[in-house]
Amino acid sequence: MKMMRSFLKLNLAVVLGLSAGLMEAQWSQPGWTQAAKQEATQGGNAGAKGAPLSLIMHVHDLDRPATTVKDWVAQIEATIVQVTSVKLNPTDTGLEIVLETQDAKPLPVDATKFRSEGSSLIADIPNTVLALPNAQVFTAENPTADIATVQVVQQADSRIRISVTGKTALPKTEVTLKTGAFAYSLNPEVEEPEEEIVVTGQGEGSYFVPDTSLATKTNTPIRDIPASIQIVPQEVLRDRNVRSLTEAVETVSGVISRGNEYDSSGSSRTIRGFEQAGNFRNGFRDAPNTYVLSSPIGVVEQVEVLKGPASVLFGDIEPGGIVNVTTKRPLSEPAYTLSFEAGNRNFYQPGIDFTGSLTTDKNLLYRFIVNYQTKDGYQEFVNSNQVTAAPSITWKIGDRTELNTSMLNPLPTRQLATAYC
Repeated sequence: MKMMRSFLKLNLAVVLGLSAGLMEAQWSQPGWTQAAKQEATQGGNAGAKGAPLSLIMHVHDLDRPATTVKDWVAQIEATIVQVTSVKLNPTDTGLEIVLETQDAKPLPVDATKFRSEGSSLIADIPNTVLALPNAQVFTAENPTADIATVQVVQQADSRIRISVTGKTALPKTEVTLKTGAFAYSLNPEVEEPEEEIVVTGQGEGSYFVPDTSLATKTNTPIRDIPASIQIVPQEVLRDRNVRSLTEAVETVSGVISRGNEYDSSGSSRTIRGFEQAGNFRNGFRDAPNTYVLSSPIGVVEQVEVLKGPASVLFGDIEPGGIVNVTTKRPLSEPAYTLSFEAGNRNFYQPGIDFTGSLTTDKNLLYRFIVNYQTKDGYQEFVNSNQVTAAPSITWKIGDRTELNTSMLNPLPTRQLATAYC
């Protein structure tokens, strides 16, 4: 215990000694500073103890806020800019108002507060006084054809007002306020009305078909039909130069034709793994079996493929789907087409397609299609001939009613001859 008390007394003595030394050093600081000040006043050097007093910042050297009304007014007057000259310079685009200040000081211009009142353009500049040598108001009459007066007037609250008044309305001339290196436009920004541009229509030769009546029996947008429908329009048939329905469905996913080059109808095919015999024409059954061709490609406007079960609409069919062809209808504008194709294996295909109106009011329309196709097979004594005649008439009874009649030869001539040796 005695040893512990001795140790604590020793530590306390050391702490008190250090504290006393620090206090002595702190109280000796002003004396050294005074000595340094005297040496600096006498032109001497502070030596190794410190720098000259002139390098030390003092509180009384800082700017202090005004403590009297006189000092406060003096500080405000020091921040106010004096405009000593006003000039008008005509330019190629309009009129320029030039303000010159004392000692070229910048003006506190806020262009967002420029405004128009009646037929005048107004700009207020705060913390500014007009100190012209001859007068306290600047006025100019008729500087341009549509400006009556230009005035620069001193306001009561240490601001000047620049007003440009038109003769009958706001000046159309471009008025620019120039202060030093800055230029500001006094003319209000003209807000152009927003124009809505709506582009509708469909470009010529488009592959996009938006509507169909295949799945609903009414003309419905494809995006609103809960079924998978793929359409091969006339533009695709024409660009690919399709010569049979088998070639027409080659680009349709999930459809595999089971026909051959002699069975150009391709009336038997597999859709989603189910074999579907027979086609549909304009929403009704077309070919009763795979050996009858009643919709040649020459009379087809577009090919529609409905994938998935559709027996609720079309009766007894396989759940894979159906292939429906839409035939060409009469047009109100006259059109005449003559075509001829030739290829290997004695392939020849001439055709005509005439359409137009039978009456001047275009209420009775017609279309007449005749097509012939012949070719030889890759085997001897095997050939095929196909003749198509398809007349149709459309009667427009009213704005929303029309009667369509068409005839397609039910059994086009198709001959196969095969000889075996």
